[in-house]
Amino acid sequence: MNLLPAWLKGGSPSDSERDAVAAKMARYAGISKEAVLSYNLMVPTSFFWKSCSQKRTGPLGRLG
Repeated sequence: MNLLPAWLKGGSPSDSERDAVAAKMARYAGISKEAVLSYNLMVPTSFFWKSCSQKRTGPLGRLG
């Protein structure tokens, strides 16, 4: 299942569909599948950036 059809279904995708989409999102974004599932497949950008910054030792984003 693709991500967009899963979002359009909202809370109705089956558990296997949710797991498959969460695994794909986790692989693309570099975060855990459990984190994606905890946000119901709608990971906020603030969580994503915080997760990225914890994994890196240098600056992340635009330098001022």
